[in-house]
Amino acid sequence: KLTDEKDSNVGFELTFHFATNPFFENTTLKKVYTTERTCIYRDEIDAKEVAADTINWHPNKDVTVEKVTKKQKGGAKKGKPKKEKEEPRPSFFRDFFRTLKTGVPLPEDAKMQAQMLSQEEEDEEMEEDDDEEELLRCLLENDLEIGQCLKDDIIPWAVRWYTGEAAPEGWDVEDEDDEEEDEDFDEDEEEESDDEPPRGGKGKGGGKGKGGGKGKKGGKEHKAGEEAKEECKQQ
Repeated sequence: KLTDEKDSNVGFELTFHFATNPFFENTTLKKVYTTERTCIYRDEIDAKEVAADTINWHPNKDVTVEKVTKKQKGGAKKGKPKKEKEEPRPSFFRDFFRTLKTGVPLPEDAKMQAQMLSQEEEDEEMEEDDDEEELLRCLLENDLEIGQCLKDDIIPWAVRWYTGEAAPEGWDVEDEDDEEEDEDFDEDEEEESDDEPPRGGKGKGGGKGKGGGKGKKGGKEHKAGEEAKEECKQQ
């Protein structure tokens, strides 16, 4: 909904409702966009800040981080527990439910995301020491675009998107997912076949075959018969 019903330029908010789940305690998560119209001659708005609710994760259920075992210097001693630390990993909940405003330091993963977005738009890589304000501006623009898409295109027609009626022509997410799964399955099968050793066995045709033995025996019988005929002729 709009933050101010009389002025659509000052911002809007999105509220997401969740059923009880094993991952976090929140039943609703709200995201508020504070915007302003920078030019009276154009129907464009810019995001000044974005405020998102904090997610209250259940113990060991935070999908935005992963535990990584840290290597100990000098080798691990027996009986000494290995050190683990949490590192961020890609997640919708990490990227979308993030507060963005001036004065709030950007985490390292947010800076990397801003650099990637800028590289896609301008086709040139941002320098690591870029001004944090410029990185923040890039993230705000991207976040506002997603928020407006949800507000204007997705939420009003949620049922139509669910039934597939609102999807662009020729766009089928299920088919794309099935194709990706089939490709992954084929690659796994190829890797397994490459790893398997060639199957060999002691077959009948190798080495000592039945046919070879009989042939040899038949040769001896034929030779004995010839000797007997010669003896009869001499007599």
